[in-house]
Amino acid sequence: MKIKTSKRDGLPVIELAGRLEGGEDNLRLLGLIEDLARENELDVVVNFKKVKWISSTGLGILMRVRNRFLEHGGALRLCEVSSRDLSLFAITRTNLLFDVYDTEGAAIAAKRATEASS
Repeated sequence: MKIKTSKRDGLPVIELAGRLEGGEDNLRLLGLIEDLARENELDVVVNFKKVKWISSTGLGILMRVRNRFLEHGGALRLCEVSSRDLSLFAITRTNLLFDVYDTEGAAIAAKRATEASS
């Protein structure tokens, strides 16, 4: 799996590509979340547009990432998740734990809307 980070409208965006299924990528993704939290970047969008497959191990990684980030008071927004992977979330009921948006722009707009209402 490839992991790319950028900022859009001042918001960190993590773009994943390939297969989310475990291995060395676990540590890189968890480390990245820890780094963002230490830098006080507590609102992050994770873009799944180029993710080809999420295994059960990959889903576990995603849960660990979510939990680690939330420990720091962060908000994790997922976007551009394939219909197949959305089905996996629904079957495992993890869809209740994530904020999922159709597009990256919608995820960023949701963050802005939260700021405006605060």
